[in-house]
Amino acid sequence: MRYAIFFVGQKRSIIDDRMKLKLKEALKFFKGDIFFVLEEDNQNLSLSIFNPKEITYYKYPKKDKISVMMSFGWSKCMHLIYKYEKINNAKYNIIYKTRPDLLLKNYLPTELKIDKNILNKKIVWGETIGNYGTDISNPKYAIKDTFNIITRSACEDFFTGFYNFTLHFNKNLCNEALLGYFLYTQNIEKKVVKCKRTIIRMKNEKLIYGAKSLDDNIEDIKINDEISIIN
Repeated sequence: MRYAIFFVGQKRSIIDDRMKLKLKEALKFFKGDIFFVLEEDNQNLSLSIFNPKEITYYKYPKKDKISVMMSFGWSKCMHLIYKYEKINNAKYNIIYKTRPDLLLKNYLPTELKIDKNILNKKIVWGETIGNYGTDISNPKYAIKDTFNIITRSACEDFFTGFYNFTLHFNKNLCNEALLGYFLYTQNIEKKVVKCKRTIIRMKNEKLIYGAKSLDDNIEDIKINDEISIIN
C-alpha cells in the first residue's frame, strides 16, 4: 500500500516549533510521502523536520468565497500526486488531506486497516457526516472537510473537480454541505473516519468548538491510539 499526506492551506500555527513537534509525533508511524501545499505569505517557515517530498506555495489572485479559496489550495495537490506517481512508477492507494493548524491526537498508522476490495471505489472519509443543516437520511448530506481520507480513484474529483464545482455553484451552502453535495453529484461514497484532533489557533484568537491556541501548553497534548475508518 502506498500513502501520501497533504497539509493544505494557510500556515497558521504550524509556524510554532511546538506545533511542528506534535505533528511530527502524530506521524511517527506513518511511512508514506509528506507534502505541504501552503498559501504564500511573508512568514519564513522551516519544515525540514518532516522530511517532506515537496513543499509548494500558491496564491489565490483575489478575495472570493471561502469555498473557492479553500478548494483552490486543494487543487494544487493533484499535480504533485501525478508527479510522484511518475517518479515512483507506482500509484498511491490512499491520500490523507489535512490542515497545517490541525493537531491530530491519534497516530496515523503505518497501514490503514482497510478492506482492500474497496480501494478501486471512489470513497471519501470525513470526521462527521450529516449535520450542518442537512439530514443524514438525505443522500446529499454534508461531510466534514477538515481531515479527509481519499481513495486514489476519487482524487481527481476531490482535488480538482471540487474546485471547478465551487467556481460555478451559486447557492448558499456551508463548505461541509457543499462538499457533501458535490460528492453526491459525482457518485462518490461518503464514510466516517474516527479520529481525535484539535485546531490550534494563533495567539489571542477567539476559541470555539474546542479549539486551543498557541497561548496554551500545546506541548502537553497527548497523542494516543491510531485513527480508524468505517469500511
